[in-house]
Amino acid sequence: MSAAPSRTAPAEIVSIWRVVTPTIAYTIEARSDRTWLPYSIDSHRRHHSWTMCPLTPQPATEDVETAILTWADTLGEAYKLYCIWCAD
Repeated sequence: MSAAPSRTAPAEIVSIWRVVTPTIAYTIEARSDRTWLPYSIDSHRRHHSWTMCPLTPQPATEDVETAILTWADTLGEAYKLYCIWCAD
């Protein structure tokens, strides 16, 4: 009988960030493996619901906040950055 392949535990979310522009909002999940994943947030006003659409996963970095700010600079419009949750 062969042993089951070892599986690594998925990276946990350690903080959640919000980037808000005049036209769209983004939520960013920062993970314990130092990678981060932005989502665009689209509202469906008629149905009073929100859809989070994952964008391209971003590579590991030592300073997630600086990486998010650099990414937000590429959006081409004014923005504000908020940390809306951080693990203890």
